Amino acid sequence: MTDIDRMWGTAEVSEQRDGISIITGKAPVSTLNGYAKEVAAYTKGLGTLSVSLAGYEPCHNAEEVIAARAYSPENDLRNTPDSVFCSHGAGTVIPWHEVYNYMHLPLMGEARDEDEAGAPVNAPTSKERAEIFVTTEEIDEIINKTAYANRSGRKGSYKGISEAMRERRRIGGKPINPAPTSYKGTPVKDKYMLIDGYNVVHAWAELNSIAEKDMGGAAGRLMDIVSNYSGITGIKTILVFDAYKVPGHSTEEIKYHNITVVYTKTAETADRYIERYAHDNGKKYDIIVVTSDGVEQVIIRGAGCTLMSSRDFEEDCKRKSEELKSMKLPDSVRITE
Repeated sequence: MTDIDRMWGTAEVSEQRDGISIITGKAPVSTLNGYAKEVAAYTKGLGTLSVSLAGYEPCHNAEEVIAARAYSPENDLRNTPDSVFCSHGAGTVIPWHEVYNYMHLPLMGEARDEDEAGAPVNAPTSKERAEIFVTTEEIDEIINKTAYANRSGRKGSYKGISEAMRERRRIGGKPINPAPTSYKGTPVKDKYMLIDGYNVVHAWAELNSIAEKDMGGAAGRLMDIVSNYSGITGIKTILVFDAYKVPGHSTEEIKYHNITVVYTKTAETADRYIERYAHDNGKKYDIIVVTSDGVEQVIIRGAGCTLMSSRDFEEDCKRKSEELKSMKLPDSVRITE
């Protein structure tokens, strides 16, 4: 039992029978590794060690592990430690050390009862977090529950003038008739597509494999694909990349062939830029947003925009490219891959 304490574990004698003791407990895998040989050695082969997975608990030497890995959470763009709070229809990025100043709900761990404290929490894996797409029906349900929560269920009375009333009410002996109206049809809006660049990079297997070696190369490859897609579909496209951790960086817009590439300003994420653009221009343009960020999808849907997941966008790009290839084009026209 002293050995277990030395290995940052806990143990107790659970049973004694015929001069043999059974000790049960828990210890980190990193310190318990190889201990079975020690047990066999100091018990002269009479003792055995059986182990099973007990779950995940806080690391006993977290600072040492982090230092050995040279890991910096603030520089991890894929799994950022920051939080996103919704404010006035747009997402606001809050640094991890300021979250307690903004949060209005208790943490999940603090809200549980003591009986539930030891229950394992099935958190989503990093792969699952990278591709979380909410269906349109689910988003509409969320919006309806929040936007109309305080609205009364009573129907308002109709105060219009019926046909019989129009006949009875006369001015100068003439019945009152509504002014003639003409239906002009629904105006056609310009179609825009906004793409969360790094969200797409991490969602596509091809781009993600490139990003593991060269993030700039993956972004350049996506720019070429999006440029081709925009040329085929005729949709005006804005590709947005995060630059919110670059000190002193202002919003940068560059023209890349036929598309616009945006690098966000310091302290602004790509999803926040897209949310603000959709909120400001949702009534003016027919906007399609490409993302698989669950929170962003709800906000974008609430602004009246069309959603497309990163995976669906990948399939549509391939489909449009194949359709173009099947067309008979002049020899002077070339399709780049």
